[in-house]
Amino acid sequence: MAPCSNHPHRRLEPVDTGGPSSAKDGEAFPWRLNTVPAVPTWTKANIPRDVWYDGARVAALLDIRQMIGAETEHQERLTHILMDHDLHPARANGSDYLIPGADSPLWRTLNVTESTRQSISQRISQIPADVFSHRISWCGENEISVGRHKISVRPRDVRILEERWILHPADQRKPLEIARLLALYSIFDNPLSNRRNGVHLGLDPVIRQSCDFELFASPLNACVPNGRFSSKWPHVEWRFGSIGSYPSVLEHLQADSVVCVNPPFTEAYLADVMARLHELKLRFRLRIAVPILEAPWRRSLRGFDRPVPTLLKTYYDATAEMPADVLHPTLLWEDPRCPARPGTSDERDRDLRVEGQVCRSGRDSTTWLPC
Repeated sequence: MAPCSNHPHRRLEPVDTGGPSSAKDGEAFPWRLNTVPAVPTWTKANIPRDVWYDGARVAALLDIRQMIGAETEHQERLTHILMDHDLHPARANGSDYLIPGADSPLWRTLNVTESTRQSISQRISQIPADVFSHRISWCGENEISVGRHKISVRPRDVRILEERWILHPADQRKPLEIARLLALYSIFDNPLSNRRNGVHLGLDPVIRQSCDFELFASPLNACVPNGRFSSKWPHVEWRFGSIGSYPSVLEHLQADSVVCVNPPFTEAYLADVMARLHELKLRFRLRIAVPILEAPWRRSLRGFDRPVPTLLKTYYDATAEMPADVLHPTLLWEDPRCPARPGTSDERDRDLRVEGQVCRSGRDSTTWLPC
């Protein structure tokens, strides 16, 4: 198919999972939840076409980051646009899974000059023509090339993806799929920051290991076994144990499961999760983290003050395998029906609740807790 790249409601190219499609009712396995219509699987240089297209997509986004320049605010806004694109109405109409269309209204939310915005639009429109110019390949053990772009990778991330690989260990496509996934996640990183994007951060592993499912995770940071987490791009990540993506995966989760809910702290994701919060609370036993923000969805938190939430001071950086300070004050609420976590005690639980009570009575309590 010769796609029209500047059409607002078409993918740049069909996404090919390459996985089997048979499934029985009620069963949820990675290769059964992410079925797509069969498409031709031509290759060039032994690289499937969907990988070529992902290389073109990643290269375009890295070029766009260069166009935006040295403004941290603009770089962070681009990260939010890419993160929230999943939930934009255009996605339901068949738009590209990774990049908003060249004339998408999302680009209007990026505070750049009109000439820069036109350059961004032109670069997106150019992707299909450049598809074979941006090969994804390894350059040594710690670097990936995507066309002319170089992406540094961390040995721990490569090791974790190798361990989570669900197909044959000697599958020749494994190194390429690992490189592809690491390249995809690189699009969220702000090149002006020495921090990786928060998509890689998670709650304390002790908390997540006490859950049945992680709703917002990735093969890089999930603490639960394969088949027990959902992620950003299941059409790629099913090979590493993902069972789907939010929100469609919700219908496959068993009722009364203990579900860890730690959404991206972006406008669209927070609003969408909060709109479903009471339904989720009825269906599952939640351990949920939310930032302390003034936003319309705060009203959804009514009724979540018992037991008193815990104020989180750190998240866990899975890549560095160590805690990281939180950038936004964050509360953790745990359904009292959840089983006790290993290492907790009544005394410790009382301490956490006392800390929460201090937060309630503090000077800024009107912004910390639901109104």
